[in-house]
Amino acid sequence: MTEYRREMEQEGFSPEEFVERLAWRTVTSGGDFDPEVLHSTFSEAIGNLQIILENQRAKCNKLEGILGNEERNMKARMVLLLHRNGTATENLSVLEKKVLRER
Repeated sequence: MTEYRREMEQEGFSPEEFVERLAWRTVTSGGDFDPEVLHSTFSEAIGNLQIILENQRAKCNKLEGILGNEERNMKARMVLLLHRNGTATENLSVLEKKVLRER
């Protein structure tokens, strides 16, 4: 299973070549073709790939959850900072008016 994952994570992965290599692995040392072995190999590979897919989906869901939490936290922080900025701007305006009156 990790072998499949390594193959798929390589740059320039080709599904057609992957299937072809998988088929060639089923050919016996004498060069004989056995359809039962081919079927068994492909069935096992499909099962392994489905497990890999489910693991990747679980990782994606977890990362999307983390990202959603971070996004909510950043939005809340931005609202707080905008509020503080507004307050600081108001305070600056009040101070400017006081300085102008004292002149």
